[in-house]
Amino acid sequence: MKSILVKVVASLLLIFVSVFQFEYFKFISIYTQVMNGNRDEKVVNGLFSGLPHELPKWEALLKIYNEGYRDCAKLDSYTDKVHEANSRNGAAFYIKAVCKEMIEDFKTAESLIERALQFDRFNPDYLFGLAIIKYKLGKFDESKMVVEDYIKISDDIERLKPLLEKLDEIKI
Repeated sequence: MKSILVKVVASLLLIFVSVFQFEYFKFISIYTQVMNGNRDEKVVNGLFSGLPHELPKWEALLKIYNEGYRDCAKLDSYTDKVHEANSRNGAAFYIKAVCKEMIEDFKTAESLIERALQFDRFNPDYLFGLAIIKYKLGKFDESKMVVEDYIKISDDIERLKPLLEKLDEIKI
């Protein structure tokens, strides 16, 4: 009886491992396709609805976003999937903020970028975005303070010139 139980348990374990391994290799295949530029909606959705691995989803999200993809309905869904795996992912908050800025929901964009900065407070992209949002909200003194923080950690001052010119016109 013991021998039959051991065989049944071993068989079930083997089946479970085989299924998981198949799903894992399928997930990695889809991830590789997305990272190599496949933007077919089924493929990308397959990655974000696949196994709950944060790193591949986060890397794919950044690659898609950095290539200029701005379908905010899809990006919102993808960032939600990244947050399901890790609710502390700053990049996902930042991308959500960019989408909110695009529809001029600056208040929500501000709070999302501030959340992103909680998890990566020395990210110059987040600081730059926050400075812009604060400017658009009319919080000029706060925008200037964020610019000062940005300058402390980044030597890319060229990026700031248009914003600095606008802030100088206001005479804070």
